Amino acid sequence: FPLVSKSIGEKFETLFRKFNVKDSPDADSLIEVFTETISLSSHIFQLLSPDLIDAFLDMSPSLDLNECIFNYVELNLCDKIWNRLCEINGDFLIEHYDDLEFLSLNQVSLPKSSQHNIPLYHILEKRISQAITEFKKLELAVTTVSKIKILVNTINLLSNIESVTVDADTLVGLLLMVIVHSKVTNLESHLFYIQNFSFQNIDLGFVGYSLSTLEGVLYYLKDIENIRTLKKYSQNNQRVISVSYTHLRAHETRRHL
Repeated sequence: FPLVSKSIGEKFETLFRKFNVKDSPDADSLIEVFTETISLSSHIFQLLSPDLIDAFLDMSPSLDLNECIFNYVELNLCDKIWNRLCEINGDFLIEHYDDLEFLSLNQVSLPKSSQHNIPLYHILEKRISQAITEFKKLELAVTTVSKIKILVNTINLLSNIESVTVDADTLVGLLLMVIVHSKVTNLESHLFYIQNFSFQNIDLGFVGYSLSTLEGVLYYLKDIENIRTLKKYSQNNQRVISVSYTHLRAHETRRHL
């Protein structure tokens, strides 16, 4: 929309240039500054002539102007907000990822029917692998819309598995495996960003369910006793794998003597 850009583009550029969160002391202050900027942006948009706004809506009658302004502001400010948010929150998981590398699917909450069902176990592993690929896209997602889409796609992959009834406890276990093996950084900040910088209603429906599931897994992983138990499982698995590999190498060596 060249006419819109020509009329108020410079005002938006000045607003974005002055946007500063380096001194924001906490995450709540980031929300306040962002909300204020959204309000100022709405005022800037209202400087357009009524005729131009009408022409704008005639071209896109289904367009929500408030959402359009919100998304435009977020797209221009998300990098500054995200960098400061990560500085404030830190990343409690990053120091644990390597110690959880050998955690196995049979050590999280799974339905009893699948624990000794090898074909079903393989189906679950394949679906988790697909979910990991999707979940890793969070590392490159910058807006709430893109982050929500990735999370919902991930939960969909884990929820709709043939021959498996995935209840809430099972889903938590599967998502835990995805988190541990995808090693996505700043997950707590991703969750906070979606919950507090989104235009859409995120509390209802499948989006709300997906967010609450992620929040539940992160809450579980923040408990030091839970982390300690998972690390013990992972370390035991690593020892078993190491011993098995050593025996295999010794067997292969004897075969060639």
